Amino acid sequence: DGCSLSKVAFSGEHPVTSAFSAMLFDFRRPMPCVADFPVTSIRQGHPVGTMLWPLRAGTSPKVYANLLHEEGRRQRRGTIAMVDFRFPTPERCVCFELPDQVDDFRCFGGSLYAACTQSDAGEGQR
Repeated sequence: DGCSLSKVAFSGEHPVTSAFSAMLFDFRRPMPCVADFPVTSIRQGHPVGTMLWPLRAGTSPKVYANLLHEEGRRQRRGTIAMVDFRFPTPERCVCFELPDQVDDFRCFGGSLYAACTQSDAGEGQR
């Protein structure tokens, strides 16, 4: 009721390199535009096939994504990347390294909450 959609955050995969980007579709401009911010690439040190799953967005111009790849699953560690679309440069992408694999996560009030699978037990949650 009386609200409009001004921006949408989403992820996309490059068809040739399989690198994933966080993208922001901005409807506020006369001609809608997309800000494409590469998050995973071999140049950045990510294994081929690293996906942004899940991608979480809120009311701020930031998005968070679990960097999901087979190497991380085997090593039982997790990484969550944060992209701030106000400063869209690869140097500004912040990565939170977690000792265990990330199953899911949420962002509330400026804090990041992650549900991880314990690497020592392999079956428990913490």
